[in-house]
Formats: sequence, structure tokens, C-alpha cells
Amino acid sequence: YLLIIFLPVAFLPFFSWRTLILLLPGLPENLLTNYAFQFSGLYHYDSILIPGIFIGAIFGARNFLAWRPHWERGLFWVVIVLTALSFLIRSPINFKNFPIQYFKDTPQKLAYRNLVRLTPPGISVAANTNLVPHLAHREHVHALGSEPFFMDIALIDLADRFGFKDEKEFQDYIDNYLKSGFYTGTLFEDRYLVITHNKLKIVPKE
Repeated sequence: YLLIIFLPVAFLPFFSWRTLILLLPGLPENLLTNYAFQFSGLYHYDSILIPGIFIGAIFGARNFLAWRPHWERGLFWVVIVLTALSFLIRSPINFKNFPIQYFKDTPQKLAYRNLVRLTPPGISVAANTNLVPHLAHREHVHALGSEPFFMDIALIDLADRFGFKDEKEFQDYIDNYLKSGFYTGTLFEDRYLVITHNKLKIVPKE
């Protein structure tokens, strides 16, 4: 993981050790977890480190050139080559494998937009992980299964059990809402379940 994040800047932050403090607490958090996505170098978990890494690279380059001023041109090309190499090897976006599908509409994307649109402002929401960022401006929004109390509305993609260990746990989660007597479930497209508190009158549109 350290190789992945420092190779593109030729390990220059290590020539300015004081700037490494900018990587706290994000770097230890990513290193100490057993959640593989967090230290894969391919997801948003590295975003907290990027400013510190580049600031460290700038000051590290200054310190390195003060020590070896005649290596300026060589250092420039080392950084260029390692950055390009890292991009080609590690980036999910490259010349041969550009994820054009991310920019195309799909039935799932359209359904997710509908789920977000039908959710009134000012209410608490539980939703699938991929929906949470689109609702993150709310005071109370949680990934399914992580909410500390029952939300006003739960937006559920039945084909996405992320966060639940098995189908039974997923179904138990849904049943806890529906069997409480305070919620009503509405299914559309045989896949998307909207569970709303009875005080709300929300009907998803096809």
C-alpha cells in the first residue's frame, strides 16, 4: 500500500519528514484496518492523504535539490516516468480500459435517481451504500443496517446486500421495519423496496 501511494511522487515526501504529519490520522487508519478496499489504492479512502502527499513531495523535492542541485533534470524525469508508470499500472482509468459504462444511463441508475427524487427533505433516511452519497446533505442518513434508530424512510435495492453477511440477515433487517407496525413497504420493478413510516405518504413512480 505504501508503495502504491508514494511511488507516483518518487517517495519525495520522505525527504521532508515533517510534512508526513499531514498524513495523520488518515494513513494509520488505512493501514490498520482489515477492510481490503480501504488500502487497495483504488478508492476514495486515499483522498484524505492526497494533499499531504503532494505537499510532502514539493518540500521533499526542495530538500533533495538543496542536497543534490545538479540532479534537478534527473529528478524531474524520474517523477514524470514514475507518475506515468503508476497511472498505467494502477489507474482504473487508462487508455486501454476507459470505463465508458460509468457515463451511460442504465435501468439501475434511473431507478436510483427516482429513489433520491422521491425522498422529501428534512426526513431521516437509510439507503444502500451507493445511494448514501447522493443523500449525504441530510442531517440523518445511514447505510442500511448501520442506522442507530429506525429512519423515516429506507431505500432498498433488493439485489444489493452489501453490508449484510447473508440473505437471512438482510431479510431480518427488512422484517424489523415492516413488522414494527409503523412502516409500509412499496415494491417497484420487482427490485426496489421503499419502506416508509406511516406518517409519510410517498409512492414511488415507475
